[in-house]
Amino acid sequence: MSADITVRQIMRTIVSIDSKAKAKDAARLMVEKRIGSLVANREGLPFGIITERDMMEKIVAQGIDPAKVTVAEIMTVPLATVDASASLNDAARKMVEKQMKRLVVTEHDKIIGIVSQTDLIQHMTDFQKLAKMGMT
Repeated sequence: MSADITVRQIMRTIVSIDSKAKAKDAARLMVEKRIGSLVANREGLPFGIITERDMMEKIVAQGIDPAKVTVAEIMTVPLATVDASASLNDAARKMVEKQMKRLVVTEHDKIIGIVSQTDLIQHMTDFQKLAKMGMT
């Protein structure tokens, strides 16, 4: 992994949902957008995150009807963040330390994106392929 590459360069756009929405609606949105998480807003401000794992552990495994549970009831708080200027190594280290698969990307305390373990692995794999070809 190149030390020059920052989180900003690989981050993705955030998709959010109101924390009062039903978990069923969150699941539909994740499927529609083909993503594994949504940032949950409370009164218009980012407050937590709801992930596929939250859905699986807190709804499916418990036999709970997702139409009867709100995002707020199952979301993870607080948000784990990383600065946009952080290196990919720093982001990976933070994910391991916090045992999180996703970090919300911030710049001057404003949320600007999200980065996942998958994003880091994909980039690392691409970088290693290029390095083997002598293209780095």
